[in-house]
Amino acid sequence: MKNDDMLVVLGGEIKALGNGKLGGYLVRFTDADTPDMENDFFTKDTDFDIERGDRVTVYYNHGLDPVLKKRKLSKGTVETDSVGVWIETQLAMRDEYEKAIYDMAESGKLGWSSGTLPNLIEREPVKKANWIKHWPLGSDASLTPTPAAGLQHTQVTTLKSVQHLAEADERFAALLPEDASTASEQEVANAEADAKRLLTELNLMELEV
Repeated sequence: MKNDDMLVVLGGEIKALGNGKLGGYLVRFTDADTPDMENDFFTKDTDFDIERGDRVTVYYNHGLDPVLKKRKLSKGTVETDSVGVWIETQLAMRDEYEKAIYDMAESGKLGWSSGTLPNLIEREPVKKANWIKHWPLGSDASLTPTPAAGLQHTQVTTLKSVQHLAEADERFAALLPEDASTASEQEVANAEADAKRLLTELNLMELEV
């Protein structure tokens, strides 16, 4: 099964909690009267296949970013409350890339999302909507660039539909070769080194503002 077939739930805005700590809702609960644009909704009775305190791996945009790729950023701790599935994680502020990600979160440019395979999802019709009865979390909690208009509530979509968000943020790879897939390893290494230098310069500029 191709990665493009993966379904993704776009959750809530990422909250910067200070000193590299991030939190927010992977999933928010609604009801049959307020489903998402795909006519799906989650409730507290949805089986997410998680236990309180479970730890999940955190990625940047589902491993689609051409610079960070499938780099494991951290581990997130999840728990369910009356609002939805809450997650918290800690980034390493000494790392330039992770600091840049945290800065994006502080600016309200990131949201939580989690992917799973369609064959693992179970839906039941309720009124004119579909209640998601089973949606296993745990394999993929991602920090994802949010649409300019933001998200009003949890939304189910396909991984393919968010691939346009995988374009490297200019703070990560403004100097990456145009065709990174055909670039030599040395070219990619040089581009990543240039990107890291650019990050340092941008951070210094922000401190001076």
